[in-house]
Amino acid sequence: MLLGGETWAVRRESELALERAEIRMVRRMCGVKLSDKVASAKPREGLGLKEIGVVGLLQRNRLRWYGHILRQDDSE
Repeated sequence: MLLGGETWAVRRESELALERAEIRMVRRMCGVKLSDKVASAKPREGLGLKEIGVVGLLQRNRLRWYGHILRQDDSE
């Protein structure tokens, strides 16, 4: 989902879409339907996923990329 995400210009709408897609995937992997009325945190715990989520990973990757750019030699 996050291939090349380091360079995306992410808006809040995009973050929300990523979060919704992630929770749909997690629910599908666990076999939980919306009609089961299970909180979103329960399937995540069942899979052993951390609380950071896909948006947190995206932000972390962008910061790592930014650090890489800052350390880059200007002579190249």
